[in-house]
Amino acid sequence: MKVMISQPMNGKSNFVIRKEREDIVNKFKKIHIDVIDSIIEETANPEIYNEYNPVLFYIAKSIDFMAQVDAIYFMEGWEKSRGCRVERKVAEEYGLKILEPDFLEERIKR
Repeated sequence: MKVMISQPMNGKSNFVIRKEREDIVNKFKKIHIDVIDSIIEETANPEIYNEYNPVLFYIAKSIDFMAQVDAIYFMEGWEKSRGCRVERKVAEEYGLKILEPDFLEERIKR
């Protein structure tokens, strides 16, 4: 199984984002589940995207990642992030398996 992590990222550096997910990625590795690197390193070109479209640039990239996995894991606090809520809605609408934060805790205990 391949998984993508949906994580609130607004206002965080890629370093902080990677640090926050490090423990989760390691837990998935312990149960032999691959996590794709869905951190977007590129920046929306301001010459192409107006003041509203940069957000859509990142959502489009995120949906592309979603098309490459079997499931999406939603980190704690996902419901407070507009981007995560969009990812959740896409997952629901297109039948992508949704993994809640307690998914890993249940598997690690076994």
